[in-house]
Amino acid sequence: MGTPPVPESVAHLRAEPRPAASGPRAFTRLGSLAAWSLLGAVALSGCVGISRDHLERRLTELKGGSVPAGTVVAFAGEQLPAGWLWCDGTEYDRARFPALAAAIDKVHGSGDPDRFRVPDYRGRFLRGVDAGANRDPDAAQRAPMAPGGNRGDAVGTVQDAQLASHQHEVARATGSRPDGIGTVQSGDPDLRRGVVRSSASGGNETRPVNAAVYWIIRAL
Repeated sequence: MGTPPVPESVAHLRAEPRPAASGPRAFTRLGSLAAWSLLGAVALSGCVGISRDHLERRLTELKGGSVPAGTVVAFAGEQLPAGWLWCDGTEYDRARFPALAAAIDKVHGSGDPDRFRVPDYRGRFLRGVDAGANRDPDAAQRAPMAPGGNRGDAVGTVQDAQLASHQHEVARATGSRPDGIGTVQSGDPDLRRGVVRSSASGGNETRPVNAAVYWIIRAL
């Protein structure tokens, strides 16, 4: 019985034998050997009943460095690397990126059963799902990132900006001026006349020291 033809999708993996390598090159050789082994398995799949689709998915995983679809990383460049997508809230066809669609499904929102949405992390800080740790006191009220997405204490949800509840001590008025504005005495906690407002200060938002990156998600 003749050898089945090599599928075009893996034909580009053919390479000439190379001398033995050590150090980092040895890992590259190991990856090549794994690809060759899988290439042979694909060629024999018709004989032993192994799913060709399954083997080609494994080959894709090997080529991608075994980074699972749905993995999110901070990226410091401006050219999107192969196999990744920007985390910008874009919708994609499930058939185009089946591994990513299976990994994140509709947790970030989508109203079309044949499409899914990547997360939109532009201008956002990321926070771990509370998962019962009681570090997010408003976890149950978290909102969907987009219509159709998760709610509550779940991945893909968002919260608006907020300051924790607090008080400021204001001194009591002890006299008056000709313009009707009371004078105050420092240290007295009980204000009994008028309304006191401080002058506005600060910027457009409350934020920590930060640096900008792109968030990208593994698609294959």
